Amino acid sequence: MQQSKVVLVVEDDPDIRFILEDFLTGEGYKVVSKAKGREALVYLAENKPDLILLDMKLPDISGNDILQSLPSKALTIPVMVVSANTAQLVSTPQVKAVVSKPFDLLELLSTIEDCIRISELVEVAPPQFA
Repeated sequence: MQQSKVVLVVEDDPDIRFILEDFLTGEGYKVVSKAKGREALVYLAENKPDLILLDMKLPDISGNDILQSLPSKALTIPVMVVSANTAQLVSTPQVKAVVSKPFDLLELLSTIEDCIRISELVEVAPPQFA
């Protein structure tokens, strides 16, 4: 049996957080949710989820601040930005997809699966340098 993939949801809106938790858990994912950016950074200092779903507008620090402050062990984790406020997103190598709110859950799921699959392929076959 394959181990469940872990998705860290960083979302301050409790309704959206619940919808994501419920939907992704139903799809077989283990979901860890954080309502504040600093809580997410503390979690990431000790844990390595398979994917981060990140809102840009949080009550304590911005999504951009989180991206700039990721612990070194979290730099290889793919990030999906899920936000209504994507205009000021600072592009970083970790951001693999951007999904605007409101979003379709099935499209979101497809994008999550793609991000995790690509991340796994990169881990298995890192680029070769001459």
